[in-house]
Amino acid sequence: MSRPEGHSVSKLLVGAALLALPLAAAVAQPARDRPQRGANRGDAPRRRERPGGPFWRRPELTDDQVAELTAFLKKHMAEQAEQLRKLRDEDPARAKWLLYRLYRLYVNVRRFPEDVRVHAIGRYKVNLSIFRTVREIRATQDAAEQKRLKDRLRQLLGEQFEHEQAIKEYEVKRLAQQIQELKAEIARRGEDRKKIIAERLERAIRGGRPQPTTTRSVRRPGFRPGRGAGAGKPLSPKEAGEVLGFARRHVPELHPRLLALRKEDPRQAESLMRRLGGVMRWVQRLPPEVRQAAIASHALNVEIFSTADRLRRRGDGEERKQLKAKLAGLVDRQFGQDQVVREHQIDRLAGHLAELEQRIRQRRDERDRILAERLEGLLNAPRHGWRPRKRPGAED
Repeated sequence: MSRPEGHSVSKLLVGAALLALPLAAAVAQPARDRPQRGANRGDAPRRRERPGGPFWRRPELTDDQVAELTAFLKKHMAEQAEQLRKLRDEDPARAKWLLYRLYRLYVNVRRFPEDVRVHAIGRYKVNLSIFRTVREIRATQDAAEQKRLKDRLRQLLGEQFEHEQAIKEYEVKRLAQQIQELKAEIARRGEDRKKIIAERLERAIRGGRPQPTTTRSVRRPGFRPGRGAGAGKPLSPKEAGEVLGFARRHVPELHPRLLALRKEDPRQAESLMRRLGGVMRWVQRLPPEVRQAAIASHALNVEIFSTADRLRRRGDGEERKQLKAKLAGLVDRQFGQDQVVREHQIDRLAGHLAELEQRIRQRRDERDRILAERLEGLLNAPRHGWRPRKRPGAED
């Protein structure tokens, strides 16, 4: 038995308005790059313990991931490969922890081209050497040895700086290239306007998903993706009121359907309202003229799906022709609003790029000051957590 028409259409329109959420400026990690939770996908995560007590859960790596990581370590990080091999025999629990940490490093550095990957691996090795050198400085009381180690630490900090600078410069160049590609994409969209609108119209009539209102995502240096729009704790009454008020003002066709859905399916309504809250916060950060275009695009999305749903329920005749003509006009208007948002995003990224380029130049000019501050910070940091390890069999 099918559900009542009003119920299904209500959920369809609420979902349709939220499918075109703004994309975050970051590319999600491919699923194959993430360690699997358990040897089999159906296995429940298993809690493991360090020798000193319980610690956070670590997903198990698959055999293919372990083999891939092992080959990488043998080629680029022989010392870590040998350390891992010994730990597997001496301390399997710590070996699993190190394996996971090294795999995360591997996933991070393999996205770089070969010349930049060398700096990413070098940065990791230098960071380990810095940590060990500081421990040695704190462990010795000999003045001559301390002087030698401090000179060594200055050298390591210089190497660390150069590795970081090379990676930052690559990220800036990569962002500049992506911005140029996005500008070319927007220009092509303008040239192919009729074709794109025709494809959107056909997809809407078939009941397909709408296109997002933003350009394809770009990873900004230092950007870390947050939680999904539908994740998190339940909305407070105040937050729910703000979301419903936003819907009432800017998407009036959606507002009564959200109210109905809160009674029919509270969990689904909560999830969709959190997503709509993400849209609300996003558009509030936009300049007024772009904000209006973004809101109009989402409002048009609701109307497009409502009209397309009515069109699919009608047979041949004059009313169907009128609905199709109306739908074509809505899709055309939405395209124009989308272009405004896309162009703003390009301008914003270009401004961000200019700031990064300035910071990179300034960082190079202030190299000596940065290194002096790092050295002072390491030498004068609190001793908590820097106790030297005792040799096996050493007395207290």
